[in-house]
Amino acid sequence: MKKRKLLKGSYDLYITNACNLHCTGCSVLDYGGDYDTKGKITIPYLKLGDVKDIVENFNRLDLCVEELKVLGGEPTTHKELKEITEYLRENKECYETLTIVTNGLNITNEIIDILKSYDRIVISVYKQLGDIRDTMRLSGLEDRISTNTKVDYWEQDSFVRFGEKIDGIDYSIWDNWNNCYQKNSCKSLSKEGVYRCTITMNERIEGVDWSNAKDIDNYVHRDEPLDRCETCYWPGKQATWSSNKWKTDIRNFDKGINIIETVNVYEKDIIDTTILDQC
Repeated sequence: MKKRKLLKGSYDLYITNACNLHCTGCSVLDYGGDYDTKGKITIPYLKLGDVKDIVENFNRLDLCVEELKVLGGEPTTHKELKEITEYLRENKECYETLTIVTNGLNITNEIIDILKSYDRIVISVYKQLGDIRDTMRLSGLEDRISTNTKVDYWEQDSFVRFGEKIDGIDYSIWDNWNNCYQKNSCKSLSKEGVYRCTITMNERIEGVDWSNAKDIDNYVHRDEPLDRCETCYWPGKQATWSSNKWKTDIRNFDKGINIIETVNVYEKDIIDTTILDQC
């Protein structure tokens, strides 16, 4: 078997633009938004066939990534998550680690079995709504999921106001590039090609298409700024996490906690059909 070219870093595969939370300033569902201005939704809803098209490019070009992250939106709300996960597992030559990023508020028994297929689960923690970690641990759910899967928690206490400077910092294109974590941790995959970060993916600029492996390899490993880096200031101005729909998000958080507390930790054949509000 031909050895694949390893693309270093973490690569985001956004499969849905639906979410059960409505975070102000979400980098893909409220891009450019703040407390006064509504932002843009920048990611599509990918069907299983769309995911297959992207993976087929990896197979055709003999490429592999260090980490493939499945996220959204909230990926556990995707109707084809089971099929997408099974397909990605069938094509494990395309990645070294398969990760899913979730807010943990839709972990039914059916979802648990899907999550256990991943190498790593990242659960976002929104402490302004409540801390999901204690519930995960005390319920025994974390132990059930983590038998062969690593469980990490990401605290989402704030969000970046992209393009806004912090007073008193002298920015340059090279400083922005060197300070940016996204260039290695948030490379993005799409049907049209690969983007170096969430920002370029959002704006559909300075990406590389799926034409050939050499161009992709050079692009994702380049160690010099993109043109967009000149006005993408890092570190950027931070704002405290907030919600565009507080009542809905509080309700969905409480529902999610209830799912965790009532899910059958030890029996895997019971399916919980609880549906969270998305609007």
